[in-house]
Amino acid sequence: MVSMIRETPGSKMSDLLTKIEANRPEWSDREGLRHSVAFATRLWLMVQVQNVLPRSSQRPRAVPWPPSSSLSDVVRKHFSQASQGSQPIKQFSSGFNACMLEKIGGFVIRWTDELSSHLRLDDKTIYLYQHASVLKCMRGCEAITR
Repeated sequence: MVSMIRETPGSKMSDLLTKIEANRPEWSDREGLRHSVAFATRLWLMVQVQNVLPRSSQRPRAVPWPPSSSLSDVVRKHFSQASQGSQPIKQFSSGFNACMLEKIGGFVIRWTDELSSHLRLDDKTIYLYQHASVLKCMRGCEAITR
């Protein structure tokens, strides 16, 4: 399933589901298939996505993926919104690390598996993405940059 998603990042969610159903007729439960696509996407990109659901059942930091949108559009839109209004990037010394955030800044660090939660700040708790090697691999991935 991950390979199908990777091969067609520009496909709408609804088209992707139809393609998967055509290739795997035994996977005919549409709602279960949506959850499987969301899970496969999370395994691949480390980003929690979900279809647009009623507010009460949404995960707090999930990136909405409506049936009429492609994964590449959803990810691009989410991460460009997150960076809008940001201050210019300042360079830190090479010795700057998570321990300094705790000791000097007084932050509580929570490590996260979700890229969309990276650098989220809740009061004095900062969320840091813990899989830097995944980001290095993603940097050269053509499917993500399309």
